[in-house]
Amino acid sequence: MNRKLPSYSELENILCHNFLKPINIDKLNTITRGNIELSFSLLTIFKEQAVMYMTSLEQAKKAKSNQLKKMFEAVHAVKGAVLCIGADKAIDLAKALEREIENNNIIDEDDFNALLIEIKEIMNFICVIEAKKEYLLG
Repeated sequence: MNRKLPSYSELENILCHNFLKPINIDKLNTITRGNIELSFSLLTIFKEQAVMYMTSLEQAKKAKSNQLKKMFEAVHAVKGAVLCIGADKAIDLAKALEREIENNNIIDEDDFNALLIEIKEIMNFICVIEAKKEYLLG
């Protein structure tokens, strides 16, 4: 049986309301202009590329202070990706890290770790969305 994809309001309803959501569904809806298929595509692409983002952040975290460009590029790539899916907390973490790097401040490993943890939260959230979508579509 072919069922249509859930609407944004249905998507909001199938997600637990007390679950801390790392993706702002309303913002994602705005980004994709209500195109639910595009939203699912963006989430899938992010999930598929998340390991690459985490690897580049891990390498950047270990980079020396004279490798600020490498750090910035890794964080900037993540920022672009999380902007595309409306992941507010990750956006804020990436922007803060970018500012620290641009200002040549000493970068705390915990700042990188916070962004890495948030990416993992996003991945888990996408898995929940995918599972619920699969359940609805049968």
